[in-house]
Amino acid sequence: MSWVTSMSSEITQLMFDVDGQVLNYAHGPVRPVAMTWPGPGNTGQVRLQFLPPKEGFSGFTKEGPWAFFHVLDLAGITPTSNPTIFNIIIKIQGRYVEFELQASSAINPFQLKDLQSFRCLQNL
Repeated sequence: MSWVTSMSSEITQLMFDVDGQVLNYAHGPVRPVAMTWPGPGNTGQVRLQFLPPKEGFSGFTKEGPWAFFHVLDLAGITPTSNPTIFNIIIKIQGRYVEFELQASSAINPFQLKDLQSFRCLQNL
């Protein structure tokens, strides 16, 4: 699913846990990590942690069946010329990490206009 392409120099290490599939990264060679959502952990949880913490804050956790998509809502998603590849930038307190996400197909939920504009009714 993704690998780190860039990270703030102030971050010495990051941990990205997608439903039990963990990507640990410290500045070094880029290595792809295959991930799926939902994952094998059956936790319904996505965690991102930057080290060292900045002002006592180091990351976030999202929970539930839409947790991965809530993380994408927080991120900046940029499509590339390849319809299966997206650049994702997550910023926390002035620090950032950039991932490259590769979907298994050009038909994927990461840039569907219908999904992006969907809203639940406020009242019935």
